[in-house]
Amino acid sequence: MAKLDTLPGIEVKIASNGEPLPEHEDIEGPNSKHADPIVAEYQNSRTVSVWVESETGAEFSIMLSVGHPIVDATKTKNKMSYINLKFYSAVDGNHAWVSECPRRWFNDRPGQEKRTLWKNEVLGPKQGKGRGCRLRKFKFAKIETNSDDTPIKSIQRAADRFKKVGIIEVKVYNETAGKEGGDTNVKFTGFLKKEVAGVHEKALKGDAKSHGTALSVEEKVARGPVSRTEKKDGEDYPLAIFRFYYRSQDALKQMHIILRTPSPSPARFSSREPSLERQGDTYGLPGLEKLIVSAVKDVLANPEKAASLGIKLNGSRLKEIKKIKKEKGESRGRAPKRAKGPKGKPVEIDLTGEDSDEENDEEEDGDRLFVSRQHRE
Repeated sequence: MAKLDTLPGIEVKIASNGEPLPEHEDIEGPNSKHADPIVAEYQNSRTVSVWVESETGAEFSIMLSVGHPIVDATKTKNKMSYINLKFYSAVDGNHAWVSECPRRWFNDRPGQEKRTLWKNEVLGPKQGKGRGCRLRKFKFAKIETNSDDTPIKSIQRAADRFKKVGIIEVKVYNETAGKEGGDTNVKFTGFLKKEVAGVHEKALKGDAKSHGTALSVEEKVARGPVSRTEKKDGEDYPLAIFRFYYRSQDALKQMHIILRTPSPSPARFSSREPSLERQGDTYGLPGLEKLIVSAVKDVLANPEKAASLGIKLNGSRLKEIKKIKKEKGESRGRAPKRAKGPKGKPVEIDLTGEDSDEENDEEEDGDRLFVSRQHRE
């Protein structure tokens, strides 16, 4: 769950099926776009941002809580220093709901259990009053990109529309007590209309957005407390900003928010490879050199195996292999020794001959193994 050091006691989290979504650190941190640098600096100091994992079709909610140390449980009245905390929840840039945590809610009353922790869950936007209030729950909708032939103006409109898609934001304000009642100013429009939304890849401008938010079918619910209040510090100075960027787990891996788990690749060596000598927890260098030489020999001498490994041999090399095989059919004499070049420079080695006891003697001249690039491509 997201917490802010400057405002301990207030917590916000995104949950699905009653469980908080996995969170990952936002390394870049907040970056307010406010034109006034003083306001921007203030907002950055009051913002916490994290990445959360989303899943196609899953419903989610915004869970809010206020408790210690903002709430002083030792008191019977005025346990919270703020008169009225208001939480403004927005999803994909759409105003979704306002939750109220008034100070008077914590006051002790006869026959009432002691209140020290306020909780609220925002399931989705609500419209209407009283018993006529309707709720549509949040739901993750998949975004599929395409490269269709689309007019530039349509791409620009989609880019503006998707700019804030994939972001859940909660702003907390210190407000007056106000008067009960009033309109919620919440609309169902602005959210994605389908569980799978298509968009031109250019509209996302390289951003790996995997999900947006759609809404479920309407259902009747109680609206909850609503009041008309004023922000004591103004619109630009919230007490806290909680920002959640949501993406699929695969998208977070592509963005390196989540580290990928490398899958082991099976070794493809010849059955004729020499055994390795163990030295502690590592293989001995002589045994490893023999293993590499044997594997390279096996590939260069067998065009079929080279093809299966994606290695293309040129025509001259194939002719050389055929010639060698023909000579071996007539006589299986000792393979020619490797030619030595100037010390410190690579020399090309004939790896098609038979193993020789003289190989190790010739390793001491400082020459290095050399395999032409055409055999590795």
